[in-house]
Amino acid sequence: MMQPEQKKLLAYINEISFSQYDLMLYLDTHPDDMGALNYYNKLTECRKNALYEYEKKFEPLRADLPSVSGCDWKWASTPWPWEGGGY
Repeated sequence: MMQPEQKKLLAYINEISFSQYDLMLYLDTHPDDMGALNYYNKLTECRKNALYEYEKKFEPLRADLPSVSGCDWKWASTPWPWEGGGY
């Protein structure tokens, strides 16, 4: 079961990822909108920091990058969502 702080941080990552992706689609049709591009860059930095914080405190979320938690294969020892892992 996820800790409340873990749930909150994961929800934040999901929200910021959605916003970043939505803005990316907007920029596909409005590439000269510098305000949107600056906001996209800000969201990208916020997401990167949130992912780093989550992986440092809890478990890896991405298989393509080294873990910052010191346990690269931690997800293999935690319950999967269908086993009550809380995702």
